[in-house]
Amino acid sequence: NRVKFMLESINDLKNNRGRLIVMPTHIEQLQKILSSMSTQQKGSSETQPLQVSWKDLTSIETKGRWWRVGSSWIGKDLQKKPVAEINTMIDEKILKLAKLQRMNTEVRQALFCIIMTAEDYMDAFEKILRLQLQGKQEREIIFVILHCAIKEKVYNPYYEYLACQLCTSNHNFLFTFQFSFWDKFKSLSQMPINELSNLAILLAKMIGKNALSIGVLKVADLDSLPDPQSLVFFRIVFRTILNDFNEKEIINIFYRSHKLKEEIREFFIDKIKMFLKVGGVIDSK
Repeated sequence: NRVKFMLESINDLKNNRGRLIVMPTHIEQLQKILSSMSTQQKGSSETQPLQVSWKDLTSIETKGRWWRVGSSWIGKDLQKKPVAEINTMIDEKILKLAKLQRMNTEVRQALFCIIMTAEDYMDAFEKILRLQLQGKQEREIIFVILHCAIKEKVYNPYYEYLACQLCTSNHNFLFTFQFSFWDKFKSLSQMPINELSNLAILLAKMIGKNALSIGVLKVADLDSLPDPQSLVFFRIVFRTILNDFNEKEIINIFYRSHKLKEEIREFFIDKIKMFLKVGGVIDSK
């Protein structure tokens, strides 16, 4: 079955046996993309015209000429949305809900309102980037996403897509998510089962979609979990990975564990194997 296959694959990784499916490297993928782009450029003898709209022409006095080399253009600056301006544009009911959810700063309130009112995850992603948050404020993005995700009555994949998009766009988000999940691991015993389940599924989905490495679990003592809630949490994580991803995707999840140091990887893989056997994951198969 799939659990047996997963255990064998993990064992092969531990013993450095190359039985796994060969994964294409990033360099090969980039070479193909660049090659196709080069072919398209060679086959096109005409220069593509600039897409200057009527709106661009009528706003020359205020924005300038973006299509003329050396000319000034302030359109990009006009696209930026200050946090305070976002809050004044949002419906009062949404802002009140943000405060009820303990979004106690303008940044958190703005992020909450964007996420709750966006048309889809890409709309939310673009609006969040327009805030141009820096440093500590950037960490608030992950805080608000995780808070909203776990508070849903049933798991909502919207937050999963938004989180994965952020990690793909900037590695800083990847590390912030990782540290945020580690903080959540410390408080699993205090979380209601619904929030526990939502958080576990989100983590599993992000691991399965390569937004996070399975190395995010290395801080968890899987062979000696401190409380029943932690056992339930990690059981949901591994069951979600096994049930929602195919064999090739599961191989890729553990293939990326090679990035861990040799001694850490061997110990980590042993802990996962033990948890799969005694943690109640196999019972469902």
